[in-house]
Amino acid sequence: MLGYLVAYKQMTPDPKRLQALLDLPEPTCAKELKRVSGLFSYHDKWIPNFKTAGPLLHCNAFPLSNEAVIAFKTLKNDLCNASLHSVQDCIPFEVETDASDFALVAVLSQDNHPMAFMSRTLCL
Repeated sequence: MLGYLVAYKQMTPDPKRLQALLDLPEPTCAKELKRVSGLFSYHDKWIPNFKTAGPLLHCNAFPLSNEAVIAFKTLKNDLCNASLHSVQDCIPFEVETDASDFALVAVLSQDNHPMAFMSRTLCL
């Protein structure tokens, strides 16, 4: 159903639909890096700490630096293990935010369970 698996009080990205992203090799040129960055940005609501993408998103030399490779692998791993829980009206919400020189992130939680993620990279 629309790329998500929905279970009791929980929603996860459909592993079948994510498989193409998870099978992507490390980018070896600017065009591949742009494609990978777009795919990760599209799935950013599933990645709780998207600011770890910084070394990958700001990479401009190939082969990728060790930091960029680690960021690439971390994003893929975070996406594999992502889940969002359903909203319960009777429990208070908690919003956590963070910002750096290149990104903004926010997490909406209830009872220490993530409900939604938001992240955006900033233009420098």
